[in-house]
Amino acid sequence: MSAVPPRLYRSRHFTLRVHGRIPEGADAAQQRLFAVTWSRWRRDILPRDAVAPRALDMLWVKPPPHAEPNFMASAGMRAVLMQNIPGPDQAASDAKLRAAIIMGAHEGFHTLIGTIPATWPTWVNESWASYFAWRAAQGHLDPAALKAAGDLINAPASPSLLAIETQVERGDGSNYEAFYGKGARFWAAVDALLVTRSNPSGRLAALIQDTHGLRGLDWSSADAVAAYLDARSAGRASAIVRCYLVERDCG
Repeated sequence: MSAVPPRLYRSRHFTLRVHGRIPEGADAAQQRLFAVTWSRWRRDILPRDAVAPRALDMLWVKPPPHAEPNFMASAGMRAVLMQNIPGPDQAASDAKLRAAIIMGAHEGFHTLIGTIPATWPTWVNESWASYFAWRAAQGHLDPAALKAAGDLINAPASPSLLAIETQVERGDGSNYEAFYGKGARFWAAVDALLVTRSNPSGRLAALIQDTHGLRGLDWSSADAVAAYLDARSAGRASAIVRCYLVERDCG
């Protein structure tokens, strides 16, 4: 960590410590949004008995010279690393950065959800994180940044989520980004059908909280996922599950 004291952003009983130089195009309000978002997820998604962190560190990493324009984020234990490499079009780069920042909040989701003693396949981990980040983004991004984030969420993907999971398990990550887009769209459709308890982060959030991450569900079986969600949606989830998890060119 830098010798310079971190900037602190607090929300309720949660603290975000930001280290490093925040890139141009971002601002303190966006950093504060991380703290607010992660605090809300900590309250609304984690089970009451989860040992959740009360603070996370964010480190803005200086990009290497001559690197290609990109935004990268990764999560570790109690820390999130962020790096922004702007492109030649400043306005477009700033819009993508604002979108990427809130979508990058999903890295903090990984850290928080990791406090639940459960294991989920990659498609569930990534799609949950992307869905909740997208849900948070919609209330805070300006139109240009919202469009940039929406382009990621709405990107088409032909293979089903379970087919892509099999590809990834075999070492083929060519369709990995579909977990962020198609996966988020799947959970948005599920959330809209659920008839279970809701909270400020939605019905899916409350379901994850109440069931310790849908504990006991066989994620490898579309039939098992459909039956589980049908029981919590008045029998309306099967078609959505089949579309996203089984069928090609659907969703």
